[in-house]
Formats: sequence, C-alpha cells, structure tokens
Amino acid sequence: MAFTIAHEIGHFILHDKEKETFRRLDAINLDRQDIIKEEEANWFAASLLMPYSEIMKWWANTQEIKKLAIVFGVSH
Repeated sequence: MAFTIAHEIGHFILHDKEKETFRRLDAINLDRQDIIKEEEANWFAASLLMPYSEIMKWWANTQEIKKLAIVFGVSH
C-alpha cells in the first residue's frame, strides 16, 4: 500500500504538467512513453521509501532482503 501511494505521489511530482487523470484498464498495452513514466514513478517510490544511504547502513548489518523489507515496511 505504501509503495502504491508513493508511486502515485511520484506521478504527481514528476509528471505534474499532465493534469489529465485517467484510469488505465489495460496495463499490458502501454506505449513506450507510458512505460517510462511508470518506471520513473517506481524509482521515485523506491527512493522515497528506501533511501540509498539508509539501505546501505542496514545492508552492512544484515544482508537479508526479508529483514530489510520489514525494516522499511515494503514487500520483499
């Protein structure tokens, strides 16, 4: 849930010039521009929820993905 919210915030911040809101029914048939926007929003969400510097601090202590997911409240 947190990732989805962060992802949508990413769209709002990164793609704010596009005021059009729509519901995508067929995510399989995205054009290249939409795929890029989705990747950007995913990157934003991951960076917001799991800042690189914090990941590296925790990674030094435990290199277990499941533990890190719990710490950052994300899915593994």
